[in-house]
Parts: sequence; structure tokens; C-alpha cells
Amino acid sequence: MLRFLRTCLCCLLLGMPAAADLADLLTWQRRGDSGAYVSSGFHDWRSVSKYRSRPGLHAGYDIAMLAGSPVRSPWSGTVVAVTPWYGAEVGVTVRLSNGYEATFGHITALRRPGESVGRGDILGHVVVDHVDVKMRDVRGAYTDFGSYPIAGLLVPTISKSPQPETLDPERKKAAGDAYLAYQKALTELEKEEQRVRLGLLAPIKAEATRAQLKKLRS
Repeated sequence: MLRFLRTCLCCLLLGMPAAADLADLLTWQRRGDSGAYVSSGFHDWRSVSKYRSRPGLHAGYDIAMLAGSPVRSPWSGTVVAVTPWYGAEVGVTVRLSNGYEATFGHITALRRPGESVGRGDILGHVVVDHVDVKMRDVRGAYTDFGSYPIAGLLVPTISKSPQPETLDPERKKAAGDAYLAYQKALTELEKEEQRVRLGLLAPIKAEATRAQLKKLRS
């Protein structure tokens, strides 16, 4: 009988929802950017962009944050990969204690593969205007951690995940203006670098645009 009860208790614990769901993720990001909010949900549609060569469903959540804001992990685990995404943006992947893997994208990297991270540890900083968080289960399938409990993570529970919110208009405008300035500088630098490769522009002429991009990323 005792063995049976222990088995039932173990199964119950492994099935407990994790605090490391969408609500907890948002709470940790607000420690570095009080205006952080959920700007895109799981399986929202994506068109072709600089990040995506084909249209399709987005397999994660976007948290809108100002450039330079620290990105914290609500999951403890081990960094298993730091992958280039676009320009200065990378994806930092953390393997959790239950075998799931969470990737934080569009950020800089302060961690290296093999490093252990705890809940709330900073993984990097936002490059432009948001962090993209995706999670895969032990089979490699993307999982909606905002709607379903993550089994096997024995941490306190959060009962309700947040819905997309409205950011303060002035703060939202500032973030939008910063993004447009970044895009404009990035486009200008691409043109200048092409002219440099063709021998139509001295390399030093592109330095001012590079410095502007660096300032926008900081």
C-alpha cells in the first residue's frame, strides 16, 4: 500500500504545472523592462521576412521589450547551444531538467554551451524590440508552454497565462521608432557594404553606419 501511494505521489508531482510557463516568463522579463508584454502568441501566422524564407506558423511566443533589456530564463538547466540567427542576433538554447529545450532568440549571448543557469539568470540582451521564446519536448516537437503544463519541473505553479496586453502608447512609440531607425541603418549598411565590395566606396565610409547600428543595439 505504501509503495502504491509513493508511486501515485510521484506521478502527481511529475504532472504538476510549472511556474516556468508564459506568465512566469513574462514576470522575469519585466524585472529588466517593466513594460514587457506578450506581442505574439503560439502558432500566429508569419509571412516571409528577413528571418523566414517561407510563410508559416510561429512556434513560440514573442515578448516585446526595449533594445538592451536583459533576457532572463524562468527555467533552470544547461546551455546546450548558441546559434546565429540574423546579424548580431543569436538564439540561446537551454536544456531543462525534464529534457525539454527552450530557445531564446533575437538576443545577444552572455552564456556559452555547457554553462548551468538558474531561474532568473540573464542569458543575454534584446537586440531590437523583442525576445522570441520557443520550447521543444523530448521528441523535438514544439510545445505550447503558454497553454499546457510542462511535466517534470517541480517548481511552484502559475494558474493563468497572460494574454497580449496594450503597452503604454509613448513607450510603444519609442520602441517602434527605435526599430525603424535600426532597420533603416541596417539597410543603409547593406548598401554601403555592397558598394565597398564593388570598389565604389572606401571601407572607412561605412564605419559611421556601423557605429550607429552598434549604438542602436546597446
